Amino acid sequence: MVDLLPSLRDLAADQPKILLTYWKFNAIRERNLNLHTAKLCAQAAEAQRPAEEVQQVAEEMAAHKAKG
Repeated sequence: MVDLLPSLRDLAADQPKILLTYWKFNAIRERNLNLHTAKLCAQAAEAQRPAEEVQQVAEEMAAHKAKG
C-alpha cells in the first residue's frame, strides 16, 4: 500500500515552497481567527456596557425612591 501522506521532513526536502506556503496559510488563518475573536469580545463588551448603565440608573432611582 502506498503512503499517500508523506512526512513533513520528506515534504520539506522535496517541496520547501509547499511547506512554507502551508505554514504561512496556518499563520494567516490563526491571525484571522484571533482578530475575529477580538472583534467578538469587543462587540460583547459594547453590548454589555449599556446594560450596566441601565442597571446603575435603576439602582439610583431605587435609592431616590427609598429616600423619598
